[in-house]
Amino acid sequence: MKTHVAVTLILMILGTLVWQTRTAPGRKPAVSEGLVSYWSFDQDTVVGKTVKDVWGTNDGEIEGDPKVVEGKVAEGMEFNGSNQSVNVGDPADGSLDFGARTDFTIEAWAFPRDSGSSMRIIDKKDGGDVGYMLEHNIKDGFQPYANDGQGNPSRVLEGMTHFNQWVHVVGVFERKGDVALFVDGELVRSVPSDAQGKENIDTKSPFYIGRRPGGERWKGILDEIRVYNRALREEEIEQNFEARGGLAHAVDRAGKLAITWGRIKDSR
Repeated sequence: MKTHVAVTLILMILGTLVWQTRTAPGRKPAVSEGLVSYWSFDQDTVVGKTVKDVWGTNDGEIEGDPKVVEGKVAEGMEFNGSNQSVNVGDPADGSLDFGARTDFTIEAWAFPRDSGSSMRIIDKKDGGDVGYMLEHNIKDGFQPYANDGQGNPSRVLEGMTHFNQWVHVVGVFERKGDVALFVDGELVRSVPSDAQGKENIDTKSPFYIGRRPGGERWKGILDEIRVYNRALREEEIEQNFEARGGLAHAVDRAGKLAITWGRIKDSR
């Protein structure tokens, strides 16, 4: 028993040392509180046709043959805008649905190329427009969007496009407050959510990365996609924008041994 405890303590100390020595000096790792899923697209997290959720349990199935390429942080995934995407499905535990009252945040590093149409970074919406998404609109740039199909959507349109450049984009949804768009760590604008506290966006539609069910496929590179079940604060969004250390991979994703150490992502 004593030996087991000693080994555990040694592993924890070593993990702390690895974290401290490999994370970029002066920079904190990305926020993990409230994190539901995190697709890093690093080479070692793409196994065959599976993209690993390195924090949660929502692995995705690759559709087509997108390439793992140099990303914003270590590797990212490049999509051709035609027949490539990732299908995470509709998790049975409801971890990617947020009902009418749960605040949530969706985040990505995006490198859009001009496909001639709007393109989805992520999409969990059905044919009745119920659900949520994060997109690069062909006319108005990045847009976080949520809708219950009963009235006006909760959304923000940026008003400018971003092609052939890396952009850190975050949509924050306060269900009894505002929906806000942050670009490169800064608030672009926020507006009051529609039907505050009553806009039920649950849907059985799959969670897609790089497309919606009927198209609008992503052309370009995506990296560091995260979903949180709370509204990140401004300082946390700035921290994620500045982070180049990523998150350590949990030893046990089920939480039995939550020692946060492992391969730390280095900046490129």
